[in-house]
Amino acid sequence: MINVINNFIDNDVFYKFSKIIFDTDEFPWYFKKKNHPINNYIQLKHTLIRNNNKEKTICSPFVTLLLSEILKKLKAQKVYFAEITLRTRTDKILELPPKINPDMNNQTLTAILFLNTNNGYTHVTGTDKIESIENRVIIFPTYTSYFQTTTSNKNFRAVLTIEYDVN
Repeated sequence: MINVINNFIDNDVFYKFSKIIFDTDEFPWYFKKKNHPINNYIQLKHTLIRNNNKEKTICSPFVTLLLSEILKKLKAQKVYFAEITLRTRTDKILELPPKINPDMNNQTLTAILFLNTNNGYTHVTGTDKIESIENRVIIFPTYTSYFQTTTSNKNFRAVLTIEYDVN
């Protein structure tokens, strides 16, 4: 089951969310330069939640402010992972290595919320390419493999990825 939902959260909430992330000097980004055979790019990340039951849960001070409405809409009962990723523009769209979780017993869901519109996309196994349109979300079982891309027509491509459970 793969769901694509446009206008996922109320536009006022979405724009408030975007303003906190992109229009303030207080939002911390963590830098990681990525080398690619065709084109290098910069990747910035902000981990909101990481809970793998072995390590301590890591929470950003922005969790409540940014995630409360989104988690309600997803009906998430437990969140294992939530991270915002921003990748800078590349000359050509680069398809990044796939995310693969072959554990078919894993009953969690993954949600990817596009934070800006650009010509990048996400490709989830079993679907066509899903274009990056702001406030669009893709929801699918975490065991489903997928890959993301960079953008070549905007300054950056940004997504929020959440792994969660509804039970």
